[in-house]
Amino acid sequence: MSEIIKTLGLMLLTVLIIEVPCSLLFGVRGSRELILVAGINCLTNPLLNFLLIFFWGDHLLWLVAVIFGEITVILIESKLLELGINRELKTNYLAISFYLNTISFFGGLIINYFM
Repeated sequence: MSEIIKTLGLMLLTVLIIEVPCSLLFGVRGSRELILVAGINCLTNPLLNFLLIFFWGDHLLWLVAVIFGEITVILIESKLLELGINRELKTNYLAISFYLNTISFFGGLIINYFM
């Protein structure tokens, strides 16, 4: 069990290292907004990765679970960003969430490949 917690923590750290700085590229500004991005990821990332553990043995089922899970996370994160960031500007939070999650997903795959 401690190995799972260690792995989930490492995955979360990787996502935070990638997504928080990258969010600056998509117009997320200010410490409150950056903390919001980090906090949302602290909720969604460990939950998704914990659920994916149950599909690890079956590659096709795992892939379907990843796709469904990432789409769900993108939708949830975009809504939480929209609710948490008070701006008068029209910002496409769905696009921001999609780009951040895509960057961190592939970044995580690349990092995992070299580890």
